Amino acid sequence: MNGYYQFINQVISYLFLADMGFSVAVIYKLYKPCADNDKDKIEEIFRGSRKINQVIGVVILGLVLIMAIIIPFIFNIDSNNVIEVVTTFVIICLAYLFPYFFYSLTYHSLLCADQKKYMYSIVTNSIKLICDIGIILLLFTSLKSLYAIAVLIFILKIFEEIIIIFVGKKVYPWIKNKGKKDTSAIGLTKDIVWHKIGGLAINNVDQILIMIILGPVIVSIYAVYNFIVRFLQEMSNRIDYVVLHFFGNLFAKENGNRVYRLFNEYIILMVWIAFTVSVTFHLAIRTFVSFWIKAGDVNYILSYSTVSIFSLILFINIIYSPLISGISANGLYKESKWYVLITAILNIILSTTLIIILPNELKITGILIATAISYFITIILRSRLLIKKVFINEGSIDLIFKFVKYILYFILILVLLKGLELIMINIINSIILLIIAMALIFIVIALITIILLYIVNQDAKTLVKRLFNLLKRKEE
Repeated sequence: MNGYYQFINQVISYLFLADMGFSVAVIYKLYKPCADNDKDKIEEIFRGSRKINQVIGVVILGLVLIMAIIIPFIFNIDSNNVIEVVTTFVIICLAYLFPYFFYSLTYHSLLCADQKKYMYSIVTNSIKLICDIGIILLLFTSLKSLYAIAVLIFILKIFEEIIIIFVGKKVYPWIKNKGKKDTSAIGLTKDIVWHKIGGLAINNVDQILIMIILGPVIVSIYAVYNFIVRFLQEMSNRIDYVVLHFFGNLFAKENGNRVYRLFNEYIILMVWIAFTVSVTFHLAIRTFVSFWIKAGDVNYILSYSTVSIFSLILFINIIYSPLISGISANGLYKESKWYVLITAILNIILSTTLIIILPNELKITGILIATAISYFITIILRSRLLIKKVFINEGSIDLIFKFVKYILYFILILVLLKGLELIMINIINSIILLIIAMALIFIVIALITIILLYIVNQDAKTLVKRLFNLLKRKEE
């Protein structure tokens, strides 16, 4: 059932591509009016985006109904579970459609562009936390089923919508629902949609392929590790989201050497986070899974090499986020869409080939290698684009070399850590001891990484000084 639930979420991700990245386009359109405090223009874009969101919602609803009909005929679902899987799928989709028909999606775009996304995040993350706790509690009752999970999500999404609308009206009481509508952001979606498709192909195609070829049990095994990787990526991206909208406003006002210097500090910040988070994950994940999965099912304990690729994907995903932010903040969707398509197609071809030709024990490793290669190609292509279009006076080779250098360092660390990871598996015999070990590892790696970066990298020195100045100013 866990495999079916993970599969449902992947299918939903593809269906909601129908928004074509419209909300991203709206955020970009709002950067300049928010930077200039142009309330009239903000109102026009707000009203226009809500109108388009409703149209998109109707389209997605139609696709949901079509998919509900064809799911049983395409995917590897046991006949006894078909009705439950399809019904759960429809209910969760309806829950996720609320923001399109009401206001929260439109307020989300405005809060992001206005560098107030934390308000939106507080609400959505709190509801998500309540939802996850509710799901856990359901599993200890007689109500445990996919039906119950779907209904819980549906109810909490209603509360989330109401709260976000309340917050939006408090923050922007001057926005009126009637008046001129600016729907020009829809023009950007023809380019942004390819970024959405490419991102999903790189990040979500794995579980779809595993479901089709290997079935829901292997999806569940894969999802155990992928769940933790995605969680850590999301935690790291919280910083990234804030910086993205900061750069969006910054590029709307100025460009040049100062922006490039800040961008390099941004890279160092994410490199520091990537080393700290990824090394901690790598050393602890197999031990953690052995405690987390009921009865320590050995089928869930993947090989060291497979876990190493998971760790590498986590590391690369975190360090290349500044490139994504740089492209988004400058609206370079048209220029970069071909890069996204190239890497997405490459990932699909490599993943499909490797999952077919490799023996069962290496299929997950093969599909992860394909994803890691796709991320690496993405780094090279996006680095070249930023230097060509934004940081024109800088060298693209230097930017690419920075990322390649850190990736090679991380691979070397993975090789050197094998003995220590095996010691942890053999010695740690309780979840409490593991948590203590993880906390110590996290602190030690964070300190070692920032010290080494401070010694060898000028941008790191500037970043540390800037952070200290911010803390000092806050105290004052």
